[in-house]
Amino acid sequence: MSEITSDYYNDANVQRWLVKANSAKLPGASSTTGHPWVITGDELPAALLDSDEATSDTTGAPTLRASTDILGINQIPLHILSFTPLSGGSGGGATAEIWTNTGAYTAGADVDVYLWWNKAGKTQPAVGATYGQYAVYQSSYLFYHHLADDPTDGTVDATSNGQDTTDIGTMLTADLVTGKVVDGIDFDGTDDGLVIASPTFPAIGNDFAVGIWSKAVDQAGSGFPSMAVTENLHSTLSGMFFDYNDSTDKYRLSIRNTSVSDTFATAVSVTSVSFGTFQHVVGRFDDSAFECEIFIDGASEHTHAASGTRSSASGSWGIGHGRFNSANVDFYQGVLDEHWLYNGTLTDNEITTIYNNQSSPSAFWDTTAAVVAGPFGAEDNPKYTWQYTGRERTWTVNLFEEGYASTATNMVAGGEMVGRWGFTTAGFDDRIRAG
Repeated sequence: MSEITSDYYNDANVQRWLVKANSAKLPGASSTTGHPWVITGDELPAALLDSDEATSDTTGAPTLRASTDILGINQIPLHILSFTPLSGGSGGGATAEIWTNTGAYTAGADVDVYLWWNKAGKTQPAVGATYGQYAVYQSSYLFYHHLADDPTDGTVDATSNGQDTTDIGTMLTADLVTGKVVDGIDFDGTDDGLVIASPTFPAIGNDFAVGIWSKAVDQAGSGFPSMAVTENLHSTLSGMFFDYNDSTDKYRLSIRNTSVSDTFATAVSVTSVSFGTFQHVVGRFDDSAFECEIFIDGASEHTHAASGTRSSASGSWGIGHGRFNSANVDFYQGVLDEHWLYNGTLTDNEITTIYNNQSSPSAFWDTTAAVVAGPFGAEDNPKYTWQYTGRERTWTVNLFEEGYASTATNMVAGGEMVGRWGFTTAGFDDRIRAG
């Protein structure tokens, strides 16, 4: 049996808060790849929202760490996108947008995330560190735009790929508005747009998926207002359309083949555009079948296959507008939020889980069961922690002194324990007392 340590658990000043991903929001029955999940201020305690600690990258936010275990040993990455603390401890006015990634999890089972703060001497991990921002967005995400920036300066890609945008038209600071997940960007339908000048596209032969939150304004049969579009090797044509038809009011994902004869795989939603309401729109492309599929609010609605090979993409990636004859067209009117491009295959259950998390974080995260709040007393801080690895499993044993008030070790020479002690094993909440 060997002793193990944690940066966080054995400190009476540290505070800890548990948010539990609700199993009912994690469909499926098998291990699933982790994806970015958002935690907002609604899921956080006042003790955290009123923290006046500083962090190296977000003014007003505490230095936060996260783990999937109660001892803070199995750390996971965090991205503090925004954090506005309570005003003078009054209990109002706090907001937060924090992203994490638990890694692989078992769908259909609760997933614990412990947040830790108030640890002296700690700073937020650098963006490229093991538990920093970039690790939240696994390498399969070619870009992830939260659309939470002042659009006059473009928007920042949260991944390590540097796929930032620049603005076109007359985007204003006031166009940063309330989105589906905290902030979003309002497009005027006239000339507003964002452009990734030289994006990284999924390689030919790769499946991919593209997602966004759309709160559209009815443009009265104006054509095909575009949420996102790619150019391709045919300089005057677009290789992908991710938009809606303002005559039929249906969303679509359409992919052009290598021919210039306008042959497409096009998936069209059954659900109509609900103007003035946020809808989660995901398009998925199966490369081997040359097949498009469209999901609205986490559910698949239509699949369409065609023949051919996907057109190689090059040029720019537009957000909030389309491209035709090398010109910006089909401007979108309304609010867009959380736009991403995924290089690989997303399952139906993963798409549903992403929707469940972002559509209602307060329903996705359970903060009422098994909540633990700090600061810790001695009862919450084991004096010794050992790990034993046997033939069938590994046990972590936490040893507590009965009474919890004494700072003495109650150990005699040679290591024999005296007095009253209790212990727990990791993964179990029941404390067994030794007499």
